[in-house]
Amino acid sequence: MPEHLLLSGQASYILHIAASEDVLRLNRVTRSTGEGEIRHASGSRYAPSVPLKAIVVCLEESRPFVADRLA
Repeated sequence: MPEHLLLSGQASYILHIAASEDVLRLNRVTRSTGEGEIRHASGSRYAPSVPLKAIVVCLEESRPFVADRLA
C-alpha cells in the first residue's frame, strides 16, 4: 500500500526505518522516493528507533508522505 501511494503520486516519499549504513545493528530513519530505495531499506528491524524528530520535520515541510514501519 505505501508503495502504491508513492508510485501513484499521492505521496512524495515514504518515511521508514532502515538499517544504519555504518553500524548494521542500529537503525536510521530514511526517506524513500522509488521502488529500489524501498527494497534496499526493507527488512525486519529489532533495534530501538526514535523517528519522532523526523516525523515533525516532515510535517513542517507540508509535502504528502507515508509513515511506514516506524515502530
